[in-house]
This record gives sequence, structure tokens and C-alpha cells, in this order.
Amino acid sequence: MTVAETVPVMVIGGFLGAGKTTLLNRILKTGGRRYAVLVNDFGSVNVDAALIESEDGLTKKLDNGCICCSMSDGVGPALDAAMQSSPEAVIIEGSGVGDPWRIAELAIIDKRLSLELVVTLVDAANFVRQLRDEMLSDTLERQLAHADLVVVNKADLASESQLASAILAVQRIRPDARLVQTIESVLPDELIGGIMVTERPSIDVHAHDHHDCGHDHCDHPEHHHDHANPHHDQQFARWLTPAPAALDRAQFEAALSELPSALLRLKGWVRFSDADEPFLVHYTAGRYRIVPANDRVEDTVLVGIGLPDPKIRLALQSLVAA
Repeated sequence: MTVAETVPVMVIGGFLGAGKTTLLNRILKTGGRRYAVLVNDFGSVNVDAALIESEDGLTKKLDNGCICCSMSDGVGPALDAAMQSSPEAVIIEGSGVGDPWRIAELAIIDKRLSLELVVTLVDAANFVRQLRDEMLSDTLERQLAHADLVVVNKADLASESQLASAILAVQRIRPDARLVQTIESVLPDELIGGIMVTERPSIDVHAHDHHDCGHDHCDHPEHHHDHANPHHDQQFARWLTPAPAALDRAQFEAALSELPSALLRLKGWVRFSDADEPFLVHYTAGRYRIVPANDRVEDTVLVGIGLPDPKIRLALQSLVAA
């Protein structure tokens, strides 16, 4: 297979709630290619994969934990299956706590693929605050370290000073990347399936073998962690909370507003007593959105991701008891 025949790969990364899945859906609608989509989610239920608006059947869920830890478990077989459908391009959405560069390395070593673009999204209103948190900063910086395009998203939810500070912080960490500001992950038309990286520097893919994935759920014994940062191997936790009953919406929203700050992300589906259809819940850093769900909802369940804190489990139990 010649270079011209390789399948281009785009990797989308970014921290929890930055807008990765929204961006992915926009690319699928307007990108003009037949994409194979691989979606990784840190939670026990792959909520993001269920939200992908693709009609070609090429979306593959990657449920074996964070795929930046091991490219052989989960992503390898899923990619092989996707390639059998002869896609024009591949998009891989990493988990909100993963390192997109570890995923991008796959496109460098796989002769069928060519790395086209690494996109990292940041939440304009919360990025600097998160970056100052010693439990989160290493993960955020790794997600930006090799980005070709940085999307400073949710600019409408940030103050002028928050937006300016986020841009300065991104430029400090990744000065060579192209940077755009967006609202709801709306990129300029020329960037969707358009401006891609055509020349990349020579990269030693073995330079990062001693890798620290940033959470405590790597179930891959062949992968060795660098414990120089003592926080990393116990940094993130996840919770799966079934919501079987019809909830009182007002009480549910009141409970959402009281969730501990250590809960970084909450997403999933619930049902309310005053409506027949299920609803999709998005919660990030104290902000939340509740919208009608699509027809692919199989169960009502909430997936939480955050820093280890015993208060979170109790808070989630109170949430679904609303």
C-alpha cells in the first residue's frame, strides 16, 4: 500500500465535557467523507458512542477502559473491523482522561494508516482552573502536547478574562498548534475535512513507551506506569448509577446543583415522572444540560467520572432517589 493509498486518521481528544462528541457529530455531518468512527469512553457504559449521529454503521465502541493504555486491547480489533468496510477516513475519539497522542501513535506505526490531524478541545471557562489543580494538570498538558489544532470551546460560557487566560495557557503549552475559539464545537467550514496536516516531523514512537495514562483503571498488565507522579495511578474514578424509577425533575435538578466538585463529569439517561420519553443528562464542572434523548436509549443509567471522593457515591444515590 502506497502513502497515497493509506487511510487518513483524525484523533479527537480533550478533557471531560470539553465537547468532543459534539465536534465529532459536526464533522460527520459536514466533512464529506465516509468515516469509520471509534469511540472510547472512560465510564463503564459508553455513553458517547450512543450519541454519535452516524448512519453508515461504521461506529465502533471501545469499552476496554482507556485505550491510550494499550493499543492492542480494544482499538486494534475494532480498527481491523472498521478497515474491512473500506472507509475514506478514520476518526478516533479518545476518552476525556486519555492521552490522544498515544492513540495517534497507532496511525504512525500502522502501514494502512496515515496520521492526518490531532485535535484537542478545552473548556474555555474551566481550563485554567483545572490546569491549576495538581490532580488534573498533567492530564490536561498531555492532551495538548501534540495537538495540531486546539479548539477553545464553550467560549460563550466563559468571561472575557477566562477566555483570554485559557488562550494564553494553551499557547504556553502548545505554541505551534493552530488555535480556534468555538461555541458548541462549531468549527469554520474550511477546517471540517479541509485543512489537514500534510507534513509531519519524524517521530520516534518509542519515546513515550514508559507512559502514565492518568487513571487507576488500566487493566493491561503488559503496560508499565511511570510512578514519578504519585497521584496518577489513583487519579480518576468512575461510578455507574442505575436510575430505574421515574424521577421528579425539580428534585433531580436541585440535587444536580449540590453535587461535589470532585465529580468532574456526569452523563447518561433518566426518565421523569411528567414525561414519557427519556432524557439525556450532561453535567460538567457544576453546569448541566437536560435534553430529550434519541431513540437509541437502552437503559436509564448515569455514569460519573471524577476524583476519588466517598461523598460522590452518596451524592449520586441521592440524585437518583429524587
